[in-house]
Amino acid sequence: MPPALHALTMLPIDLEDPAQPKQGRMARRMSGAGSWRWMILNTSTLRELPIGPQRPFWVIFSENADTANTIASLTHLHLPPLHVSRHGLPGAIALHEINQDAVRSHVLATLDRLALGLPGANLSPYRALLNQWRPFEAEILPVFRKSHPMTFPNHVVAESLGYQYRAEGSFHADDESDYAPAMAESARTILDLRDTIPAMLSDVLFPRWPSLILHAPAENRATTARPLGKLRDADARAIYDVQLMLRRQRGFLVPMDEGVQDRLAASPIALGAFQLRRQELSIYAHLIALRAASTVSATIRMPPAINRAFGTIAAFGNHARSAAQRRPPRMKRLLDTVQARLRSAVSDDAMVLIERAGPTGIKLVSDAPLEWLPVRGLPLGIRYDVSRVGATPGNLMAMQMFLHRPIRLRPADLRRVLVVTSYEAKDRIRTLLIDRLRRMAPMWEGNLSLKIVPVGSLEEFREALARFDGHVMIFDGHGEHPNGDVSLGTLMIAGKPVDIWDQRGDIRVPPIIILSACDTHGADRNHNSAANGFLACGARAVLATLLPIDASDAAEFAARLLLRIANGIEPIIKVVGRAVLWSEIVGGLLRMKMSTDVATPFLKSGQIPLENYRELRQEANVRINLGDFDWYEWQVAELAKRCGLTAGEVESITGEAIAVSDAIRYVHMGNPESIAVGTVEDLPDAIRAELVAETEE
Repeated sequence: MPPALHALTMLPIDLEDPAQPKQGRMARRMSGAGSWRWMILNTSTLRELPIGPQRPFWVIFSENADTANTIASLTHLHLPPLHVSRHGLPGAIALHEINQDAVRSHVLATLDRLALGLPGANLSPYRALLNQWRPFEAEILPVFRKSHPMTFPNHVVAESLGYQYRAEGSFHADDESDYAPAMAESARTILDLRDTIPAMLSDVLFPRWPSLILHAPAENRATTARPLGKLRDADARAIYDVQLMLRRQRGFLVPMDEGVQDRLAASPIALGAFQLRRQELSIYAHLIALRAASTVSATIRMPPAINRAFGTIAAFGNHARSAAQRRPPRMKRLLDTVQARLRSAVSDDAMVLIERAGPTGIKLVSDAPLEWLPVRGLPLGIRYDVSRVGATPGNLMAMQMFLHRPIRLRPADLRRVLVVTSYEAKDRIRTLLIDRLRRMAPMWEGNLSLKIVPVGSLEEFREALARFDGHVMIFDGHGEHPNGDVSLGTLMIAGKPVDIWDQRGDIRVPPIIILSACDTHGADRNHNSAANGFLACGARAVLATLLPIDASDAAEFAARLLLRIANGIEPIIKVVGRAVLWSEIVGGLLRMKMSTDVATPFLKSGQIPLENYRELRQEANVRINLGDFDWYEWQVAELAKRCGLTAGEVESITGEAIAVSDAIRYVHMGNPESIAVGTVEDLPDAIRAELVAETEE
């Protein structure tokens, strides 16, 4: 797979891509509108590919001889694919021969075949595009290429745009501290390239996606949790050495003493396990590179120490689950410890780039809750718009790295919402959300269509989803995820656990899922979560929970989200003058909730009167909706001024409020940035007129 994945980044994205100047090509990618469409296939499915007049242009890579022969047999098709093979078969080309010219020749031949089969079709526009194809003009970057798996994704991004480095060279570090500057330099190079692309009119409909990907490869917890054999056996001891290396590795250098090296050398099985992990990391790096090249995003690989913070995270989670009442001082101390562990693993160089790229959004590929990484007093997931794809399981990560073309919705499309509620009759919180929605209904009357469906069985849950053709579903109920390396996270349907993973192929899910339930992607649990289950079933974005959430608070949050959908999106579009991403809509709501939570203690203590509190909250909301990512600093200064306190005294109070706030317990899984809300009709008049005029030209 790695050679094929790498080759993709050197090929045209579509027929329009190579006909545009470099700035236009980069802008398309940055907005998610220009990405490679690829998939991983089994040999048995090759004959079922929808190759035809509507999908005529295909490039298929094969590795082994059986697969190559199966693809070669497709030459009888009227529109045969371009076959890239390691085997010298008739009609196939070698891997080193695949390039833009080869694709162009294949497309021209396919157009000739289409003309024969569709004599009335007008194919001249496509031929005209092909005549405009041009290669990227080679440009030399003012930095050296330091080849290493950690810098590899950034190099692929640059090379996919036609850039070359001043000189080639491998990177080898004898000291752990050498890695961070090299990674930062490679990431900074990509961010600098992005900065050369000015704002374009097309950005108003296709907002740019996150400019930075923070990623941390991980292992299935069951792989390193216990010995795979009895230690009396030499092979089992050597395999256990491999497990210990994975479990104990903190930095990028792999700790291996002479004894371990000798045992590995004497055990082909253990050496094979070690090599297998290296191959997995190679595929992982290529998937990250392909995703980053698709959006011209910089990447920074986090050290394994990120994943070794699990014990500290578990202590925070255990207290959050066991405390009858949330004790702010204790919660703050535990969160401070978690944040200190995360921060100690992230270099100062990386933090500088995180703050530089943060306002454009941050994409995470990680099992660790990097949303809690501290950034100037706030967790990363509150400071900026953040979404995450889990690093495990690998097959789901690969599916999520496949860059779906953006979904474009009008604000009105979000206003048909399915609310699925499921509780046992004796549950005391079963009506909290419904009661809250009824009280708020007058505020969105006529602007929101809610379909509330109580379900008492898995069959009723499936039926409710099957009958709903809208884009947003809220699940109101309980979630459970017991601790354990192979335990399953479930939703409770009328008191019975349901594994969402098992529903693949049996339920139809909308692109946006809101899980108003506890532990739907537990920060201290394994990857078998309900949130990942919904992603596996086809959801684009799942707002899940890292810890238990307060039922009343969760009902209020869900109601505020619906109010934002009903009344808040069009005003934001009018003010910012462009469409908005779903990740921005949710990110803004989380910041507004946090703004409320850090101000409320001052109201309850009588340090700020109600009228001043409301004024402060309103101004904070305006700043947040206008994209001011420094709203927290403003709010701390205002609270200090209005309460007669120092900034330090205010922050000691807000720090406890942050630790107990449910805002830090939500995690946005999947690809919410792939959902754009707003069309031409929703834009301000002046911008709409300018866009229409350019289109007509």
